[in-house]
Amino acid sequence: MKKFKLFVWLIIAFCLALFIFSNKEFFFAGTDLSLDLVFREYHLGTFPNWLLFICWFVLGMIIAYLFSVPHRLRAKREIKNLHATVDSHLEKISTLKTQVERTADAAETPRSEDHHDAPAAPDQPQEA
Repeated sequence: MKKFKLFVWLIIAFCLALFIFSNKEFFFAGTDLSLDLVFREYHLGTFPNWLLFICWFVLGMIIAYLFSVPHRLRAKREIKNLHATVDSHLEKISTLKTQVERTADAAETPRSEDHHDAPAAPDQPQEA
């Protein structure tokens, strides 16, 4: 599976490189950036288009990560609560097992006074 993933990523990288080098004139051409506010205009300079594509991609990844943070925190809190529930259930199970073992041991150990008066087991013939 690791080799397959590597192969897929290599194909994607190859297609991306092919796309960029096919459109080399566009990606290496510069774009003049300016920020026009109501009260002032800023000239930011000329940047190559490939750099702008990378900057917008990284900015999109950051925004996507920030939108996923609340969900991750909720999931982490839920996992913590579920682990606490599992631990309490395991404690309860061990307590119940201990009680069952004690009850079984008490039932297997005959009392001295009950032993003499106890009737014979039904599968054994009784002597008269």
